[in-house]
Formats: sequence, structure tokens, C-alpha cells
Amino acid sequence: MGYNGPLPRPPIVRPHSIHWSGIAAGLLCAIVLSALPLRSQQSGATATEAGNAAAETVDPAAALAARAAQAIADFEAVRHRKDQKRQADKLLLWLGEIDHESITRYLEERLEETTPKNEAIAFLRAIARVARPDLQHEVWTLLHDADASGAVKQAAAAALLTMGGRASDRVVSMLRKGSDAAKDDVRLAALNAVIATGDAALIQALAPVFEQGTSKDKVTLLRLFEPVREVAAISDARARLVRNGSLILSAIAWRQLAVESDPRAADLAIDLLERMPDGPTVDVAAEMIAGISLVRDPELYPLLLRYGAMAADAKNGAIKRALRAAAPLAAKDMELMRYMAKTGLEHSDRGAREAAMLLLREAPAEAVAPLVQRIRKKLRKPRKEALDLAAGLHDILAKDPTWKKDLLALARSSDAEVRAVGLTLLRELGSDEAIEIAQKSLGAREWELRTAAVRYLTNFRTVASIPLLIARVDQEDGRLAAELGTALFVHTGTRWWKEQDWKDWWIKHKSGFVLPHEETVRGAMAGTGGQTSAYFGIPLVSKKVAFLIDLSGSMNARIKSVAGGGTLAPEEREKGRRRIDAAKDELTAALAKIPSNFAVNVIPYSNGAKPHWNELREVDDENRKEILDFVRKLRVNGGTNIYGALEAAFADPSVDTIYLLTDGEPSVGDIVVPDEIADEVRRWNRLRQIVVHTIGIGIDSDLLKRLAEESGGVYKFVP
Repeated sequence: MGYNGPLPRPPIVRPHSIHWSGIAAGLLCAIVLSALPLRSQQSGATATEAGNAAAETVDPAAALAARAAQAIADFEAVRHRKDQKRQADKLLLWLGEIDHESITRYLEERLEETTPKNEAIAFLRAIARVARPDLQHEVWTLLHDADASGAVKQAAAAALLTMGGRASDRVVSMLRKGSDAAKDDVRLAALNAVIATGDAALIQALAPVFEQGTSKDKVTLLRLFEPVREVAAISDARARLVRNGSLILSAIAWRQLAVESDPRAADLAIDLLERMPDGPTVDVAAEMIAGISLVRDPELYPLLLRYGAMAADAKNGAIKRALRAAAPLAAKDMELMRYMAKTGLEHSDRGAREAAMLLLREAPAEAVAPLVQRIRKKLRKPRKEALDLAAGLHDILAKDPTWKKDLLALARSSDAEVRAVGLTLLRELGSDEAIEIAQKSLGAREWELRTAAVRYLTNFRTVASIPLLIARVDQEDGRLAAELGTALFVHTGTRWWKEQDWKDWWIKHKSGFVLPHEETVRGAMAGTGGQTSAYFGIPLVSKKVAFLIDLSGSMNARIKSVAGGGTLAPEEREKGRRRIDAAKDELTAALAKIPSNFAVNVIPYSNGAKPHWNELREVDDENRKEILDFVRKLRVNGGTNIYGALEAAFADPSVDTIYLLTDGEPSVGDIVVPDEIADEVRRWNRLRQIVVHTIGIGIDSDLLKRLAEESGGVYKFVP
């Protein structure tokens, strides 16, 4: 298919060095002058008259040449200026849209002189704006250049495809011949370029590539073809792979058929299941979960629970990710939603129940009423399982106006954990109907319930709460004392540290007292209660703290800030501290000052997360020495598993405060999507009430902001 030999090219005669800005300006001037009528030049017509005359008489070819010359001049004027890079990129693309010989020659010369090769991308994109078959030889050569990056190769392939005809055939022919025609990196770049075109004819011509290579090669191909939908030859190739491929290859191909609503998917599911009587591996199960959610076959629903239950094993993060990804697909199948609400949530296997809960997270409004009924039934005798369901599905259940009554029933419970969950969810719902319940809970034995009560009353202010809050001032310490201080400030607009001082103040002001305007007190930070130790400026008020420190490879980068504020000069920054050094120094200083009655742990994380101790330990002399020595020896390596670090911290029932430090977005772990991590932490915290303080070094992170805001913590950005 197509011609694969060298292409004949017309000879190009040009000087070795061309100053395009000067030539373009001269050419533009010559074109305009040559287009003026002779009489206007001879009669001494004004410049304006001459310009008007030119506009009336310039022929299309001359106008196009003038436009090309001006475009080259405009780009040349800024292309070497670093402060004008964005403008230069725009001008280059506009230049590429002009179909003129001078533009083609100009782009050819720029392409030949680009060093390093990555600079070629911008010129290749300009070349691709219109078909330029004269440049096929140069672009084809660059596609196969061993020094060119993958991005350059893909841009080269994309440019070739815009040339149409022989150039497109040449790319497709190379791909159909497989590894005999080109190296893997060239084929990968060309495949990506063809798929990116969305051209059904071009993509269909690539169907034979699925007959080539090993099973691993075919898996890679299927992943590349993920966005391709309803191209008959590709769908047929997928169907063949379901029948004849390895299990993982068959599962991926089957899921892709389900995604494009191919009618063969339902029957092929039976063929695939018959090939794995002992059950699938984790990677196969993850593919099956998405496909089953799309096929809408009730006979396959039990498999979603069976495969989903595999997520209970912490090593099977792919299953949990698959369930989350499948939730919006499952939400479109009302029968599946009913099945999950009834059979899934009542399943004897905890993993299956959790799978059902994940699949129900995006249930539509019409599915909420029966779901509330099922949760309501479970909450009649609320146990841990029922509370987990209520906390996990609250965002969905809250769509039903009757859900508030169930939460009020929880808040009235004699069980402290149940009452804390009820108050927490009512606070999220914005309901102020449990103020008296919260007031009565201020003296509860369980700190989680007292925290839930203080936070509820902080949100819903009333003068009657002030003396009750004052009565707790000398009864609390650590983090809860700080939150109590915030609650009183929100109610009064003032601060005192001792109960007697508060009582004296209240005797003077209680008569006719009016709550301060909400805007003047909202967002107030809790007092430190006299505590002087801090971590990156965030006071250490809690006595039960887990420090989560990022050890990913990027923590080797240099920090930009200086201790007293401001930024380091570039030459100083090269010699400055690394991010990991700053983190270790801050943590060492904090641990050295923490009182001995504080309990702490350090959880370093990169690809995984491993606490230094199995649980919090008090900072006596021996433990302080051990933890300081541990911090001193920390070394960076790997990715950023923020989810794993938070999960490890929440696993310790003693922890009430977390300090999370990172310099990047999550890159590894069971969950890497920032909003999904924040959703999970919010769900956990409906039962735990843990404060999460966050520190971003070199990254101003929305995830860190949300984690801090939703948990009552502080966010600190360190440049």
C-alpha cells in the first residue's frame, strides 16, 4: 500500500544564511509598490491615496505573498525573545495556516536547524496546519531520527498525515508491516498520531496490526486504541481477541466492546467467563467490573460483588479504582442500582458491601428513596456496618428530604459513636435542629463525641451555648481545648485562656448579649493555648499527632524560600537546601520541643507508606532519641502515595491530628485522583473527627487545601 521509496524533490536554490525579517519586509514593500497604478506613482499621489489604490488593485496571488511575508516578519521579530514565547507560538501557528511556497521553504529551513530536536515540535505543528507534500522527505526523516524524542516523532507523524495521499499511505503501510518496517518508538508515535486524527478510514486500515506481536504487544495496542469507537474493523479485531487472546487481553478487548455498546459484548461475556472457572486475576477482574457495569445483564450483577470483594485486600488497589470508575456507568442502570441497594448492602461479605457502596456513590435521585429505606432499616440497630454505610452514602442519601429525620434519630442515640456520626452528618447537611443534643454532649466521656458537639455548636451559634462552652474550658486540653477556644471566639469575638476569666467576663456581658456578626468571627484560628512548638508555623496543639512526610524523588529539588521570607536568587538556590532537608529540619525542631506527654508517630511515604511505629508513642527520652534518629536517616526515592499515607494514619485509633507534607500531586497508590482522595478522607472523618493540617512545598495544591478545610486544619504553602 503506497509508495515507500525516496520521493523526487524539486531542486531548491538558496543562500546559506537568510535574514528572513529583512527579506520579508523588502518583499512586502516591493509587492505593494508593484501593485500601484503607474499614474499614481507618476502623479505624486499621497501615501493614503496610494494605499487605497493598492487595496483596490492587488491581485490575490500578490496579496497572499504579502501576507506570507508579513507573517514571517512578525514571527522573526519575536521568536528569539524568551519573554515573548507565548506570542511567538501563536504567530508561528498563524504563519503555518498560510499556504504559500515562501512559508513552506521558511518552515523547511527552520526545521533543519532546530537543536535540540524538541524545538522541532513547534515547527512541525505549523507545517501540519496545511498540507505541505514538498516537506514529506524532511518530516519522514525526522520521524525516524534516533535523537528525536517521542513527542517530536508523534508531531512528525501528525504532520505527515496532514499531507494526505502518498504520505498517509506511507505511514499506514509502515505500521501494517510491523516491527520489520520501523522501531518500536517510531511505531508508537505513528500509532498515536493516526488515532489522534479520529479519521475512521485511516484507523480502520490499521486493524491488521492486532495480528502482530506478542500478547503483551497486543495489550499495549488495545490500550492505545482505547478512544476508538464504532470503527467496524477495530471492533471485529476486538471480538477476535476476546475469543482467542490471553485472559487479560480478552478482558480488555471485551470491556472496550462493552464501552462502544457492541451487541456482541453480552454473548462474549459468557465465552470469557467460561475460560476462568477459578475466578479472574486482579487485573482481569478490574477490566470485567467496568464491562459488566455497561452490559446491563442482570445475570452478571453477582460478579460485580464477587470481583468487587477483592478490594478488601489492600494489595488489590486496582479493584477499588475500577469500582470508582464504574460508578457513573452503573448509575445509568436502575435495575443494577436496586440490586446493589438490596443484595449488595446486605451481603454477608464486608468486601462485597463496600463494593456495593462504591457503585452506589453516584446513584441518581430516583434511586435514593428506596436506598434511604434500606439504610433506615439497618440504622434501627446501628452497628459499625450501618454507620459506615450512612457515612459513605450520605451525599446520596441527603438528596431525600426525609434523611434528616434519620440523622436526628442517630444524634439522639445513647451510643456515643452513633451520636457523633449523627451530629457530624447533620452539620454537613446544614441542619441546626440538634443544638440541644450537641450542648448535652459537651461533657461526654468520648473525645470524638465532644469534638463533634463543639464543631456542631461552632457552626450553629446561640447565646445559650456560651456558658456551657465556658464550663468546659479547664476540662479540655490539647487539640480539643484549641477547638473549644475557637467555638467561644465564634460566639463572643473575644479570647480568654482560663475558665475563671471566662466566667468573670460572662457575668459582665451576658445581660442582653448579642452574638457578634458572623463575618467578623468566621474563619478565626484556634488559639495555641500557650503551646510554642510548631511545624512549618502550624502550632502543635494536639497530643496525638502523626507526621506524614513525602519521600518522593522530587523532594530532592531545591527550595525557593528563605527562613525570613522572600526568595533565593537563582545562583543561591542552586546551593540552597533541598525540600527534604527543609522538611527534616522542621520535623526535627518540632520533635525536639514537643512535651513528653505528647504521643507521636512519623509515617514516611513514597511508593508505599510505612509508619515508624505500629501506633503512637509518648515522647519520653528514649522514644524522642529513636524518632529523631529515624528522621535524620530518611532518604528520598519513588512516587507520591498520599492516599496510602493517610490510610496508614487513620488506621491508628489513637491519632486525632495529622500533619501531611508533600511537594507533589499523588502519583501512585490505590487512589491517585485528588478529589477521590479527599472524598475518602471526608468519609473516614465522619466517624473519626481527625484534623488534617497540610503543607505544600513548592506546590500550591487544591487537594491539600480541601483536606485542611474539610477537617478543620490549616493549609501552608511553602514556595
